[in-house]
Amino acid sequence: MMDHEHIRNLRANLGISQAALARATGINRTVLSGFETGQLGLKGDCARRLIDFFEQRGITVVERRPVPDPTLVQEVEWIEQQIAEIEQSDHEKGFVGFFFEDGEAERQALLILYARRRVLQRALQGKGRADLSVPKKPVTQADYLALEYVKLRKKAQSEAN
Repeated sequence: MMDHEHIRNLRANLGISQAALARATGINRTVLSGFETGQLGLKGDCARRLIDFFEQRGITVVERRPVPDPTLVQEVEWIEQQIAEIEQSDHEKGFVGFFFEDGEAERQALLILYARRRVLQRALQGKGRADLSVPKKPVTQADYLALEYVKLRKKAQSEAN
């Protein structure tokens, strides 16, 4: 991910307008403006053209890797621990028993944890947000899983206290 402020500063230091940079790179000026203000991200070909523009002028643009949010990392670790506990639980029941009535609660918890882990992993990769609001009445499967995750997390916290 490129730092939009860094790119804006590089452009200004070269004394080049947004319009001139847009023409030189073939990037739409509105897109370039949105990127420089932090409203848009540049990926793929557009990012490559921007990097090439500065490199042709002897300026190396280092892509910045986002620093992971430590609270999200901790939550992923907690989820991994919960998943491991469920996967290791009650070996007497056997694999098939997990898919019948006596494994229903564990199966639901596992599904909920997997769904939340996916949301968190995407957020850590910068492909989504982990802090979306949870509706009181679910409409989609994702809403339902988010609501159930909140309940599962509260239950685990109350059991820990």
